[in-house]
Order: sequence, then structure tokens, then C-alpha cells
Amino acid sequence: MGQLFGRLVTLAAKWRRPIAVVVAVLFIASAVAALVALDRYMQAAIGPRTGPLVLEEIPAWADRSNELIQKVIAAAGGVRLPLTEDLAAHLASRLGEVAWLDQVQVRLTPLDVRVKARWRRPAAVLEIGGSRFYVDQDLVVLDFIEIPGLDVKKIEGVEWLGKPTIGQVLPCEDLRQGLELLALLESMDMTTCPTSPLLSQIDRIDVSNYLGRRDQRSAHLAMYAKDGTKIIWGAEVGSAARYLEASEQEKLARLYSFYKESGTLIGLVKYIDLRPAQYQLPTPMDRYQIVPH
Repeated sequence: MGQLFGRLVTLAAKWRRPIAVVVAVLFIASAVAALVALDRYMQAAIGPRTGPLVLEEIPAWADRSNELIQKVIAAAGGVRLPLTEDLAAHLASRLGEVAWLDQVQVRLTPLDVRVKARWRRPAAVLEIGGSRFYVDQDLVVLDFIEIPGLDVKKIEGVEWLGKPTIGQVLPCEDLRQGLELLALLESMDMTTCPTSPLLSQIDRIDVSNYLGRRDQRSAHLAMYAKDGTKIIWGAEVGSAARYLEASEQEKLARLYSFYKESGTLIGLVKYIDLRPAQYQLPTPMDRYQIVPH
């Protein structure tokens, strides 16, 4: 009997350490499981962790429009968002439907969600069906909102049946011509008179007689200064030679020479005709003469 008891004591001493290890492992596993369960319970009780929405690299012109910024924030779902795994994909999809944004990129960090995009800058204002719209250089229709400090020119006479929808591309060649003419003037302003741009005195571009659809004998394109002075451009951009008119470079040179010499387009002459290949611009004295249209 004594020998049997001795053997039991020896066996217990031999297995005491492994049993203690197993008990410790089971205890740690139970503790981890309890912590995981507690974390899930807390998440269910208080919801997922949230972080701020950060709009990166906003253009200065867009940042000045609180209405535009709020439109983007509303489309995102607010200024604080749940930092869930699927947030980036869902947010990119939602913001991709905002006409003002293109090439949307969403990056999720442990602290916030960051959005970078190409913002569509309005290139012109249109009025169709009694409503005003912007279009950008890609002919994409944007809803009209106030953008402080952005002097967007009107293009009138664009022919379009029905009312365009926001985000739609308007495949209108008359509109494209108006935008090309504005782009030529903007380029000249940047190179010749950046501090006092000629475009600041232009009110609108008129493309109503595009390709002579209303009157073959009249200029196809025209501009109007803010006082109503008419600037007769003539044929569509790229078609001057076909109508034996001065080239685009000559027209621009003459217009800007007149502007620099006079200091203004406003209140000096009744109109400026840029079409003739050999041409001398009217002088301020022409305001006292009767000039036929």
C-alpha cells in the first residue's frame, strides 16, 4: 500500500507543471474571448468609431462658395462618418454622382476619411428653358449656385431642345465655339494683360447665328461688352480663311491693341468689327458718327 501511494505522489508531481500550463492557457483563452465579446457588445451599444471628413486640395474658387462645399458634404453624408471597412467604396460611389466632382479618390485612415477630386470649374453660364446652368470646358452641365469672386461669362443663343439635366454633357457645336472663343481671350489675358484682363469688360458671347443659321450675311459669332458695345468676331474659330476674314491671331492682336491703347472697351465706339483682313479699328471719335449695323 505504501508503494502505491508513493507512486501516486510521484505521478502527481510529474504532471503538475503541464496541468498548470493547460489551466493557464484555458484561462487566457477565456479572458480573450470575454474581451472580444465585450468589445462587440460595446460597438453594438455605441456604434462604430467615427472620424471627420477631410476634403483635400479644394481649388480657391470652390472654397469661396459655402453652398458648393455644403453640397459635397451633404452628398458624403455629413462632416463625421463611421470609419467602417466599406466606407471608402460607398463614399466614392456617392461623390461620383456629384456633377461638380470628377476622378474622386477616397482614402480611409485610422483617424479620418480623406477625399481628393478634380473640381469642375464653370466656364460659362447658359440660360435654357428659363433656367440658368453652368457648363465646364468638357460641356458638362452644372447646377447654378453663387460662387463669390468667379466672373463667369454668359453664352447666349445655344440651341438645345428641352431642359438639360445636371451632369449631362451637351454635345452642342455652337456652345463649343463659344467656349473656344472664351478660351482664346483668357489665354491672351494671361499673356498680355493679367492684371487688367479684357475679359473683365465682356458681358456675353452670342452664338445665335452659328454657321449663319439665322442670317448668312451676318457674323456667326459676336461678343458684347458690359455697356452693350458689340464686338463682331465673325466666322467660327478655325474657319476664318474660308470666309476670307482675318485670322484668329490677327483678330486677337487688333482687339487687344485697341484695348491697350484705349484702356477700355466701354463707352468709346458703337461696335468693333474684327473681320476684314485689312482693317483699322474705330477711334473714340466714332461715337459721334452714325455707324450702320
